[in-house]
Amino acid sequence: MSAPTQSSDTPGPEVTRAGPAEHKPYVPDEEVMPEFTLGPVVVGAVLGIIFGASSLYLLLKVGMTVSASVPIAVLSITLFRAFSKWFGIRQATILENNIVQTAGSAGESLAFGVGVTMPALVAHRL
Repeated sequence: MSAPTQSSDTPGPEVTRAGPAEHKPYVPDEEVMPEFTLGPVVVGAVLGIIFGASSLYLLLKVGMTVSASVPIAVLSITLFRAFSKWFGIRQATILENNIVQTAGSAGESLAFGVGVTMPALVAHRL
């Protein structure tokens, strides 16, 4: 058998006879950039509350819900870029956007857990 080859129009890392290409992280370990700051935590909490409430409503009304991770990530990038343009502050880093997305998604997930657990507990007491 011959070694795997990959054409130039195939997505993914380049594979050679020596093996896959070396991984290069987007943010190197040596680089120092803001990550866990007050702004992303507050924005993540607010988006988590908003999406958690809407997800809970949808869950109780329809019986299913959707994940809010992608909309929260898109909104965090949009909000931080707008804030930096309006107020002349620095743009948020990719790590700060990751904090917002994680916090917002966690809030939405907690609301989902409450939404599927509480009706079962209430029905059990009846």
